[in-house]
Amino acid sequence: MDCDFSTPLNFAGNAPSAGEPFAFSEMQCIDEKYENIVNQNSSANFYLNKNISYGDILIIFFFIFITCIIVFKILWNFNFKDPFSKI
Repeated sequence: MDCDFSTPLNFAGNAPSAGEPFAFSEMQCIDEKYENIVNQNSSANFYLNKNISYGDILIIFFFIFITCIIVFKILWNFNFKDPFSKI
């Protein structure tokens, strides 16, 4: 990620003098792996990672697997239980 930091400020919010500790108050980042999402109502922004990791794949697999088991169990119980317990 390529970021440009600007507007250094000291602890009081003023421009720092030479040798004084400071922190940057603004940054502009450009990277093709991330997408900047801006909320129109509150003007809040965050970066969305466009890549999917092995952990994400593993979580999605287990979620789909458990969901299939639950759906199968519901359908099995609906078809093969006695009819009076379905009501």
